[in-house]
Amino acid sequence: MESRGGLDTNFQSSICPLLSHKTTFLFQLGDPKGKTVVGRIYRVVDDDLYVDFDWKFPCVVKRPTLDAHLYVNNAEVRLRILDLEMSTIFLGAEKETSLNEANCVLVGLINSPLGVPKSKEDFSSGFN
Repeated sequence: MESRGGLDTNFQSSICPLLSHKTTFLFQLGDPKGKTVVGRIYRVVDDDLYVDFDWKFPCVVKRPTLDAHLYVNNAEVRLRILDLEMSTIFLGAEKETSLNEANCVLVGLINSPLGVPKSKEDFSSGFN
């Protein structure tokens, strides 16, 4: 296999067309900060919700008090991205260390295995 610039030509011929395809989701997204995404709760520890939203790292957000019982595993939530990878320089360190999580804000509940949020029930039941 011939190598150009450190990459083998088979790899280049398979990945280059994919990266140059401008309709790819990652190219359409632009700067992710401030974007709203959908995630799925995969773990709940006390009032901490661990949410996977199909990026490099998941995020951890606080469970809200309104409809708190609906925020369980496999519930779909809406998030606003603040930072895709939180990292910091710890005291005495020379370089940044990743915390292996994203920084997001919980916007609200979309769907829960336990039911619909009160606000959606009230809206869908009509005005009496």
